[in-house]
Amino acid sequence: MLLKKNKYNLLVLFSFFQISFSQSYLPNSQINFDELNIPSKLIPDLISSSNGQLILLDKQNHRLARILNDSLLIAGGFGSSKYSLFDPVDLIVDQLDIFILDQSTGRISRFDSKLNFIQFFDYSINYPRYPTLFSIDSRRNFYFYSPDEDIVYTTQSLSDKISNFSDLSLDVNTASCLKDISINLKDQIAMLFSCNDELFIFNRAGRLQRKFKINIVDPLKVFSINEQWSVINSKGKIQSIDSTIIELSIDNKVIVDIHIEKNQLYILTKTEIHIFDTHGFYKK
Repeated sequence: MLLKKNKYNLLVLFSFFQISFSQSYLPNSQINFDELNIPSKLIPDLISSSNGQLILLDKQNHRLARILNDSLLIAGGFGSSKYSLFDPVDLIVDQLDIFILDQSTGRISRFDSKLNFIQFFDYSINYPRYPTLFSIDSRRNFYFYSPDEDIVYTTQSLSDKISNFSDLSLDVNTASCLKDISINLKDQIAMLFSCNDELFIFNRAGRLQRKFKINIVDPLKVFSINEQWSVINSKGKIQSIDSTIIELSIDNKVIVDIHIEKNQLYILTKTEIHIFDTHGFYKK
């Protein structure tokens, strides 16, 4: 009887390790910053990409960078020229354009893929706004969050024209705690709230469709994997909307930002970029 019990315990233990292993993923590749020709004054905070071309933003040093083989193409910096980045807080790469959100000036700077400046979109002409994060949909409408007003605004394509998308101050449960915003291929808008660890899904008309409770500690970013809304924390744990939790192996590093393009998930830490293939995520 004791032998059977021990066999049963071993079977349970083996099954546990199988499940744990199947829910943990190793990166396909990795880019170490110490192996790149990086200027000493570049400390990437944000990452994005277009067709596999990685773009980095250093908020502290106001620099925009594109990885080219084993070196970097650099733009931005301090100053008053059109290439300067005054107070960069968020980054989007869409098609062949790079967009930088500037909080203090309330505008978005547009660059091409070679980091040449194209134009500004100014959203503080008639009223001062200090947006902290933004996203873009398939019709190239921006959605940006102004925390002072606690309002998410949307634009009319690539223009200076804006309108209210969602007044978050009307809901006491979500007031002044929007952590992240993301838009999927179906133009659903996901908003992650840090005050109650909840994920709200809106349609393009601004109507709330669903709410989800986030169980992982300190959720950082929201994004879509294999058509499933998911949230990741700084330790590499990912939770999907059906509560499935997986874990990324990132050598105990702290995640500062993430970006997903097609089936490539880019994980940015202070010292490297981990690249994961998401094809197998959430598969039983």
